[in-house]
Amino acid sequence: MQPAYQEIVRVRNDWLRGFRSKTAAFAEVASRYSDPVQAHRQLLQTDNNVTPVMGAVHLVRAPLDFHQKHFMMDVEGDANEGRRRIIDKGRRGPFAKSKGRSTVMDSSAHVKYRNRRGIMEITVRRGATAYELQLLLTKLRSHRFGTEAYITLIKGKKRYRLGKLRQYSLDKLEQLVHECLHSYSSCGLEITGIAGDGALFKPGSHSAVFKNRSNRGVGLFR
Repeated sequence: MQPAYQEIVRVRNDWLRGFRSKTAAFAEVASRYSDPVQAHRQLLQTDNNVTPVMGAVHLVRAPLDFHQKHFMMDVEGDANEGRRRIIDKGRRGPFAKSKGRSTVMDSSAHVKYRNRRGIMEITVRRGATAYELQLLLTKLRSHRFGTEAYITLIKGKKRYRLGKLRQYSLDKLEQLVHECLHSYSSCGLEITGIAGDGALFKPGSHSAVFKNRSNRGVGLFR
């Protein structure tokens, strides 16, 4: 191999390694005429008879085809990225992977009702009292009376489609929830159907009046 060709190959390989390197960077002297530093021209070397605060300013950037793990990958990252990661890491429960905006319709010490894009996510945690479970069943009876809905049981990382809420026995559902809480710290019930339709999506089903009537055993859905 000719020496000249070897030099060409060496330069080419060095060039490729630089573009795929995890640490390679390029420094360019900033120009007060072409780079976006004109708002701070008085800080640079100028011709306005003003003593500059600093010398030549260099703009450092990664190569055009930089490595995916380049140290400058997140130099312009979102300032809230760390906070979001902490929040996502701290999420627990059967709906931890659910994304999007949601509204908490009602919550107690061990049961939470969350509306997420027209899907009702009900989380029952271990330690739920008989009153909380009874109120849950009352709300489900009220919901299935006015709309066609489907119910899914989330147990750990597995999902069990139980079918139509109107045709499913709520006594059996209560038993499944108890069995789930015996093995897991929380149990999930996902109610789907026509988005936003049904009693569970109405504020009246989560009001104090509804809860008092359910506690006293009064009402159509008790």
